[in-house]
Amino acid sequence: MKPSYGDAATTTPNPTAWTNGSVDCSKPDEYDTLIGSALNVYLYNNQTLGAQVTYAEADDGVIRNLIPGNTYKWVKDGDSTVYGYVTVTSNGSDHGTRWVDTGQIRNTRDLGGLPADTDDDGTVDAYVDYGRLFRGEKLWNESASELTNLGINKEYDVGNPSEYAGNTQLSDYQNDEVIHYNFDYNSGDEKNASSNYMRAWNAVTDIMTDIAYNSKNIYFHCRVGADRTGTVAYLLEGLLGVPDEERYQEYELTHLSGLFDRTRYYKQKTSSNNLKFVFMMGYVQTTQDIIDWYMHNPNADSNLIDDFRAAMTTPIQSQQQQQQSSAQQNSSLQQAQSLMNSSATSDANGSSSTGDTNNTNATTSNETEGDASASKMEPLGVYEETSESNSNAAGLAIAAAVIATAGGLTYANANNNNKED
Repeated sequence: MKPSYGDAATTTPNPTAWTNGSVDCSKPDEYDTLIGSALNVYLYNNQTLGAQVTYAEADDGVIRNLIPGNTYKWVKDGDSTVYGYVTVTSNGSDHGTRWVDTGQIRNTRDLGGLPADTDDDGTVDAYVDYGRLFRGEKLWNESASELTNLGINKEYDVGNPSEYAGNTQLSDYQNDEVIHYNFDYNSGDEKNASSNYMRAWNAVTDIMTDIAYNSKNIYFHCRVGADRTGTVAYLLEGLLGVPDEERYQEYELTHLSGLFDRTRYYKQKTSSNNLKFVFMMGYVQTTQDIIDWYMHNPNADSNLIDDFRAAMTTPIQSQQQQQQSSAQQNSSLQQAQSLMNSSATSDANGSSSTGDTNNTNATTSNETEGDASASKMEPLGVYEETSESNSNAAGLAIAAAVIATAGGLTYANANNNNKED
């Protein structure tokens, strides 16, 4: 049975949004370390320092674009005695929507974290990998570096480039224009039904090929990242095996960003009879519908779908092993923090018996740091700061076991800046 559809709702832009042009768009989640200066951010796994990551922007002490499920170590640039750790989850899960901050580019998100049924048996058995496939709006001047920092090495423009002539492009750029929501190869009332089908088919085929065989991390967009981009995303997600409801919700995130009214009930603009999301969802409603649509072309190769899924997803068993590893790591960090707190208490008690000089300095430092950062941390939660009374210890000790939440992402902190790994 086909679902019934109501009218599209409206949305009020987030009051804390940034403004670009005349439309507000909600800012991605971020993590404030309270340091207030540039940081270097590294992957951190099983108490082992990993590679420095370029995708985490942190030039002002606020870290952006972190990936759910990962633990990171941040270090103050130029002063390795000040550092901390952060583990990122989304609504208690290692999987979730990763909005990314790309400077001027709005409505940008990573399609990683979506569940997938890769063997088409009706059961979710994998999650889409982060960092491979991004969607958003057109590039603006000086925005190419924002994308390359995310690891993106190819741009697919699924709109009409004449709409934004002169804008920045990545060095590896390809135009595969599609007609939004309309790719029915059997449409009797659409003059260009066949060509519209091939436009959409070519776009998803090219993207899948680059992901599966050419090691490309792709950013695809149209003018604003809503309709043509939403069409291609819907098809690619179906070919990955993303369940129906998850595809509908991912499409609706453009609506929730405050940029445009785009819900699963979106039928048509007031001034136009052009087909919209309701038509597309009714035409290819299930993942099998999308696979059948794709395989209708005699040149279609089912092996490409399989290889695309293999390149873009990680089986749940592997994900569970990673989660167990992350849990063990968090436990180790908490134990280390407990030892640090016990040591700090012992040192403080010892200092009180010999004099008040160090304790007076500690109190002054704590008040200064706490007062300066209180307003900045208010959206994220309480972040307790103290200064070590041990005169041989350099830098600032930051108390741990703090949970800070911002817009669905949860940041668990376990910080100790007095010892190096």
